[in-house]
Parts: sequence; structure tokens; C-alpha cells
Amino acid sequence: MLLLHLKRHLFLILFWILLFLIVTQNFGNKYGIPYLFLDPEYLGRVNFLSFFILGFAFGGFLLLFNLTSYILNSNRFPFLATFRHPFVRYCYNNSVIPAAFIFVYCIALLRFQSQSEFHNLPIALFYLAGFITGMSVLLIIAFSKFLNTNIENTITEAVDVPAKKAGRLGRFLAFDKLEAKKAPPIRVDYFLYHVIKLRRTRSVRHYKKEHIYLTFRHHHINALIVELISLTAIIFLAYFTDVKYFQVPAGASICLLFSILIAPSGAISFWLRGWGATLVIIVLFVLNIFMRNGYLLYDNKAFGLNYDTIPATYNLEQIEKYSSQKNYYEDKDSTLAMLENWKKKFPTEEKPLLLLINSSGGGLRSSLWAVKVMQEIDSVTHNSAYEHTVMVTGASAGLIGQAFYRELQLESKTNHNIDPNNYKYLWDISRDILNPIAFSVAVNDLIYPWVTVQIDGKTYHKDRGYSFERKLLQNTHYILNKKVSDYNKPEQDAVIPMMIISPTITDDGRRVLFASHPVTYLTRPSDSTENKLPLNIDAIDGSRFFKNQQVQDLHLTSALRLNATFPYILPNSFLPTSPPVQVMDAGLRDNYGAELSIRFLSVFKNWIDSNTSGVVIIQTRDWDKIYEPMISKKQTLIDKFFDPIGSIYINWSDYQDYYLDDLLQGANRWLGVPIHVLEFEYKASILNQEASMSFHLTSKEKHDIMDAIKRPSNIKAMNELQDLLKN
Repeated sequence: MLLLHLKRHLFLILFWILLFLIVTQNFGNKYGIPYLFLDPEYLGRVNFLSFFILGFAFGGFLLLFNLTSYILNSNRFPFLATFRHPFVRYCYNNSVIPAAFIFVYCIALLRFQSQSEFHNLPIALFYLAGFITGMSVLLIIAFSKFLNTNIENTITEAVDVPAKKAGRLGRFLAFDKLEAKKAPPIRVDYFLYHVIKLRRTRSVRHYKKEHIYLTFRHHHINALIVELISLTAIIFLAYFTDVKYFQVPAGASICLLFSILIAPSGAISFWLRGWGATLVIIVLFVLNIFMRNGYLLYDNKAFGLNYDTIPATYNLEQIEKYSSQKNYYEDKDSTLAMLENWKKKFPTEEKPLLLLINSSGGGLRSSLWAVKVMQEIDSVTHNSAYEHTVMVTGASAGLIGQAFYRELQLESKTNHNIDPNNYKYLWDISRDILNPIAFSVAVNDLIYPWVTVQIDGKTYHKDRGYSFERKLLQNTHYILNKKVSDYNKPEQDAVIPMMIISPTITDDGRRVLFASHPVTYLTRPSDSTENKLPLNIDAIDGSRFFKNQQVQDLHLTSALRLNATFPYILPNSFLPTSPPVQVMDAGLRDNYGAELSIRFLSVFKNWIDSNTSGVVIIQTRDWDKIYEPMISKKQTLIDKFFDPIGSIYINWSDYQDYYLDDLLQGANRWLGVPIHVLEFEYKASILNQEASMSFHLTSKEKHDIMDAIKRPSNIKAMNELQDLLKN
């Protein structure tokens, strides 16, 4: 059977290869994909039930694998029709790959739970029992008489068929005879009758071929019914993505996704044989034409923005119009007033230290690390550091962590029961978000998210972007359920620092800046309004550009999602422009927000020189900045093929570091007060075992991230900050 699959149905093997690579942590380890199978969460917990659901979903994939294989190959083994439960017998003999995978998974699971989750053997075995139980329950239900008609039943049915219908039946079976000629029987002397019992095959010469083919036709029809039931169940689940009880573990969602893909792949291979690849190409071509003409076209949207009104014209003329000299100075004056309010928090005779915070992206590890660093900083400085902070920038999940901590600081001003430095908030910001994203992909996002939702009177698709925002709100107890514009007054009064959210426009590389008030002065190189050099405008101010599209209603979580749109994990979002433009992760342009910080210092250089004693830029980084070069001594053929693109992607953060270091060095020359850059770096306690850049973290990873604050380099940076604030 294994050789038959390798020869004729390699697509069936590919799903298993991917599963093997995942559970052995050889695929997607950097992004935490293996944890979806080794540490599945359900309702926020890893327990027997979460593993049971994963096992049940895997059992469904296993069933569809066998059904698809059975449909493709059963005609090659006519002797099976003569035994009771022919489908079960087929599965026994098709179990080499599934059995090997289950064995490898069991070993990987026990090892992971003991080494990464610190569970003892009984608990790990208890979890494994949940997986095995879930898988067994589904298979017991599936291996019923419904899927196991044998030839004796078929003969009885054939006898009962009225003579009038016999001709139709014969014509109906003509296709089976044709298939039999295309797929002649394979000689088999022995086969597995039970799991550990071999048996000699029977001769089927004394049976009519029509009866044998009719038996398999029954199975094929029943298998098709099972696949349709599975597809119906997935469509049903798509309508309940908001119900937490239906948000199955992400590993189960992947099994669902594989099940969706394997069934039609088998059907195409069965019905069209060698024409299958041609059909796929034709279907893709037709879909492309449909989407080009506006059919099946799906644009992810930012919640709050109005896409139904006249879109903003996106061309060079409008970009230059909104970044005019008038708007530049008007916004600059508004921020100068904010800086004056900030200065009033300190004694009049004092020139305070001005702090800027930059946070890198990198999944939940960046969110957790950003909050941990801020808690530690404000604990040792008695909240003095945050009072000195003027602006927060960053990319991806790092800025999500900063937004969460900033909101805690704001809430604590009026609610004394909230302590921003409470340990529990670290667990809140690091809770799983990947499960609902994966679930949405499996049941709703694969081709077209047909389920919609009403938000603020506007209609949006319930896609993985929606699932991400909803889960983020749940994890943070809905304190981020605000609009970006809601922070205008507290920022202007300097109660909290201003925050710049800066996703990248993929169409031309510009940034779109979302803030509670206009910041046109950050949309162009510093002083370019009076500079005669031909400098380009490299950003647009969202507050002004989308004023007619109700940017004041933009949800904070949507702006943060746009800023954290890692390719494929979250959907690229469209802005209400004509022509429509897409935005994605801010890290594409600047993974730290440091470039915006330098531009801010340049714009307000004169005020900073006159009113502050210096500038401190705090960077929370989720990896080392300075490390030994990693040179590949031996390259494989695949490495050579992907090297030009792969090397750029791998070293992208290094390119940004080199550029930003040059900017910082330049700022150190032209700013009239000292600049101090303090870097708080997450370094794994064990070399090359960093926490994954995923929206899911294991218990071991969470502890490793939080313990990184105790590393000597971070303690040194903390002490230096304390000394600066005391002077």
C-alpha cells in the first residue's frame, strides 16, 4: 500500500510528511506550529479535553485519508469485497503511515510535556490518553456497517432489483467496468485480516464482476456521504466562531483543514486521473478571472473605518496635499502644547529627562517581553520612568504589549484597584491567540469568508482578522476596546505618552500613521518643508487622510492588528482608498519604531535642547542585537535555490539595525543634549532555544521570557536608567 501511494497518489503522502515534520519540531518551530499538536489549548487550558478534541479531529483526518485511499484503490483489491467489514480490512493494510505517525507523536508528546511543560509522566500519559480516546471514539463510530457493506449484501440487493431496472444498473456499472480496465487488480497472496493476523486472500472468480463493483460502488457513495457530512460540519462551525466552546484547539483546526483538502484532491484524482492537474490549473485560471472582475473578491477591512462612503484618492497629488507645510506646522504646534503639558509634571526649575520607548515585533514573546520590561522599569523607578515617557512606537506584537501596558497605566489613574505592575497581566498578554486564528482559517477563510458580522452599524467579514481582535480583547479583559481617537485628551494632557501606530503600505512602501491626533510632521524627512533637496514624502497621516472615512471611529485593536499583520497568519488589510491599497506589518519598514523616534527628535530639536536634560531611548528587543555571524559552511541544493530571497528575509532585521544605528549616531551629533540608548534584550536561557515567534507560548517559554530580565545585560541597562533618572 505504501509503495502504491508513493507511485500513484503522492499527494496523500504529503499531508503525512508535513505532520511528521511538525510533531518532530522540524517544521514551523520558529513560529510555534509544533506546539499546536504537542500542547493544544481549549478554553484557555491544556487538559484531557483539549487532547481529546485534537484526537477526535485527527481521527477525522485519518478516516478521510483512508476513505480517499479506498476510493482510489479498492478496485485493485477485489478479494476485499468477499470479507466482512471490507473497509476495516483495507484500513488495517493501509496503516503503515498512520501507525508510524501515532508512534512518533506519542514519543514527541511525552518528551515535550516533560521537558517543556514540566509535567510528570502520569500527567503526560493522561494527556496522551485523551488524544487516543478522542481518535478511538471517532473511528469506532466511523467503522460501522454504514462503511462496511460486503458482497453478500450486494448480491441480495441485486436479486431484489426489479428486472426493469437491471438494464439501468448495468449501464450505471459500465463506468466501473471501464475503471477496472484502467486499474487492473494487483496480485496479493496475504493480507492483514486483523491488526496482527495474516490471512491468505480468497479467489473471486466465482463472483460476478458486477456484484464486486457494485459492492465498491456502495462504499464509494457512502464515503462521499461521509465527506459531505464533514464539509457540512465545517460550514456549520463557521457560524459559531464567536462561541468559545466551538473554538477548538488550533491543531484540531489544522486536521480539519487537511481533511478539507484531502477529500477533493482524491475525488479529482479518481474521476479525472491524468487530467487532474489540468483541471486544477483551469479552476485557478477561472477563479483568477472571477476575482479580477470583482466576483469572489474579498477585502479585509479595519473595523471602524467607513468603506461605504467615497474613498480617499490615493495618488501623489493627494499625498502631498495632506502633507502640506500648513498641516506640518499646525500639527507640530499641537504637539508642542502637549510637550509643555508634559513638562508641567516636573518642578519648574528642573529640566527633566525625556524618554521614548521602542518595541520590536515577534509574536506573543514580544508582547510579554515588552510588558515585563515596563513593569520592571516602573517598579524599580517607582513609576518615574513612565512619567518621563513622551512617545511609544514599535511594530507588531511588541506595540500590542505597549498598548496594553499604557491602558493599564491610564486606568490606574482613576481606578486604584488596578496595579499596572501586577504579575497577572503578564499572563493575560501572553494568552493564546493562535487557536481562533487557525480555527477561522480551517472553517471560514480557506477560499472566501462568507460569514459576516455587524460592528458599529457596518458589515464586515468574520475572518481570522476578526478572530484575532476578539481574542485579544478577551485576553485583556476588554480594556483595549477603545477607538484610537479616545486617547486624544489623555495624550494631549500628558497623562499618558502618545502612541504612533505605523503599518506599512505594501503597494509603495510608505507608512500610514495612526495616532489620536494628526502627526503630519512625521510623514516626511525632518525639515524637508524648507529643504531644497528633492526629498520624498514617505508616509501619510491617517487622521487627516481618512477624515472623511470616519477615521475617528477606528478601533484600537484594528490599528494594532494592521501594525502586526504577519504574512499569511493575519490577512493583509485594505484601506478605504481609490485605488485600494493594502497594509501589513510595520516591521516591513521599521521593526522598532526607532526611525520615527529619531524623526520626532529632529522635528522638536529646539524645544528638547531648551527644555530637557537629555533623551533616553528604551528599546525592548526580542532577540540579540550583537551576536556571532552565522555562516552556512555547507549549502544544500534547496539552500542554493532559495538563497537570494532567503538571506534577505533572514537578515532583514540586521539591515534595519545597521541603518538605525547610523541614524542614532547622526542624532547624537546634531541634538544639543545627550542621547542614551538602553536595550533590553530577550535572550533564551539555553542557546538556540528561543521562544517561538508565534501567537502561542508554552509555559516554559513564558517563564524563560520573564526570567530574561535577570540577565546581566538587562540588569546593567536597568541600573543605568535608575542613575539617569536620579541625576
